[in-house]
Amino acid sequence: MGPTGSGKTSLLKALGLWEDDVRKTEAIGFTDMAVDTPGEFFDIPRFYHALIMTSVKAGLVLLVADPLRRSRHTSRFAHALRAPVIGVITKIDAALPEDVEAARRSLRNSGATEIHAVSSLRGDGMKELSERLRSALSKTPPGDEKNKGDDNQQQG
Repeated sequence: MGPTGSGKTSLLKALGLWEDDVRKTEAIGFTDMAVDTPGEFFDIPRFYHALIMTSVKAGLVLLVADPLRRSRHTSRFAHALRAPVIGVITKIDAALPEDVEAARRSLRNSGATEIHAVSSLRGDGMKELSERLRSALSKTPPGDEKNKGDDNQQQG
């Protein structure tokens, strides 16, 4: 989730989590592994409840920042979400270092403690982010060991 035009859908496509064409997201979109949200839901505080409710069953939330726009994220927004939040700065191939740093500060202000800088176009940072997502999503939530089935026996 993130502001309008921040590159959320392009990021999902570059990560292999979105198969449809990249275009303006006008409604919440779902795949087996991802949810794509309209930027307006993040831009207009009146719609924050839609983001919070959509993320309830998420294993992980990517909070996206566009360094070219210098938009500010709401302070401590990530604390309203149940799932862990990873901040992602997009479009680093087109941004100045000071703009990337401003986006990093904005994501930290919103509550993201882990932040990755990427370019969905060139692929900068995508391998590291993809590996981090795979690692985070492969972990079983605490107290959910009973749902792992035979995996418990293999680890013993």
